[in-house]
Amino acid sequence: DITPSGSVEVTFPKQNSTNLSYDLSGLRAECTDCGVHIHEGTTCDDADEVGGHYFSVAEDPWTPDGGATYDANKKGFAKGSFTLTSGEDTYADNVDHAVVIHDQNGTRISCGILKAFDPSSKSHKSKQSKRSKSKKYPPSFILPADMNPNLVK
Repeated sequence: DITPSGSVEVTFPKQNSTNLSYDLSGLRAECTDCGVHIHEGTTCDDADEVGGHYFSVAEDPWTPDGGATYDANKKGFAKGSFTLTSGEDTYADNVDHAVVIHDQNGTRISCGILKAFDPSSKSHKSKQSKRSKSKKYPPSFILPADMNPNLVK
């Protein structure tokens, strides 16, 4: 049974750069080159409004060739990160956008909305100390664990 949950964190380590880190469970066992992408939409309530991949560069970077994938182990866990250039590489560009987790065949299996996190929360204190304090590239935001596993389309 596929019941995705976990977190996705997005940071902007330098200009024209988006880093997406993920820590997911409940995925299809041994799913390789499966997608995790920021989408155009700002809702997960309606699959049609989630839209396509969110980018403004010439070619879609949210592909296996762009490195925008995860590999789940035999227990359905995946943890890792990748960095790409989408042309939408700032906090303001991405906040409130949908992140979609895809299965091996591209099917959307989960969705969540990127929201700012509270840097004073206990779960983020250790990570916050490692982050750049640059005002040009604000702190990251996080996709909460309450992703919508009912999004299918």
